[in-house]
Amino acid sequence: MPVVKKILLVDDHLLLVQALQSSLAIAMPDYEFLSSDSLSQAQTLLKQDPTISLAIFDFYMPASEGIATYKTLIEDHSSISIALMSGRATKKEILDCLNIGISGFIVKNISIKDMAVAVKKMVEGGMYLPAKLFDQPVSGTATLSSGVRLTNRERDTLILIIDGLTNKQIARHLGVSEVTIKMYASRLLTKYNAKNRVDLSNKSRDDLLFTTKT
Repeated sequence: MPVVKKILLVDDHLLLVQALQSSLAIAMPDYEFLSSDSLSQAQTLLKQDPTISLAIFDFYMPASEGIATYKTLIEDHSSISIALMSGRATKKEILDCLNIGISGFIVKNISIKDMAVAVKKMVEGGMYLPAKLFDQPVSGTATLSSGVRLTNRERDTLILIIDGLTNKQIARHLGVSEVTIKMYASRLLTKYNAKNRVDLSNKSRDDLLFTTKT
C-alpha cells in the first residue's frame, strides 16, 4: 500500500483553513490534509506526528515572531518541508524567507488548482515561488531552439547547473547571493517543466547550443 502524504495547513482564521483543507482534499484525494488555527497547536502536531511531509503556515500567525519563528521550525523539523503563505508579503520578506530555507511561498489569491500543483511540487522536494518574484522586465533575453526564453543570467545559471555546481558554488561564481540562484534554479525548473536538476540538465543540454538573441 502506498504511503499517503500528510500535509498540515496552519492559519489563525479557522473557517478559512478548514475551507482550504476541504478544497484541497477534494482536489488531491491521494493526500491527507490536517489543519490548525494556532501556532502552538501546529508545533505540537509536528512534534507528535513525524509522518507529516509538509507544513504550510500563514506568514502572519499571531504569537509568531516572523521569520525567526519559521527559522526555528525549519531547524527543529529538518525532515519536514516548511512553506509559508500570505496575501500581503513583500518581495523582500519572501526573499528573506527563502534565505532561511523554506520550501515555498504561496500567495493567498492562488487557485485551488495551482495550490495543488504547489503542494505536490514541494512534497516531492521542489521549491514553489510566486510568479510576482519574476514579473519584472529583464533585458538581454534569448530564445532557444525549444522556444524557451531565458535571460542571460538564467542561461549562465543553467550552464553551471549542467556542470554540476551547487547553488552556493554558482552564487560565488556569478557574484550574486545564494537566494538569487535559488530563484533562478526554480524558474528554470518551471520553464523546462523539469522535476529536478537531472531532468533539467537532460531537457536543456542541447538547447544551449542554439541560442538566438531577441
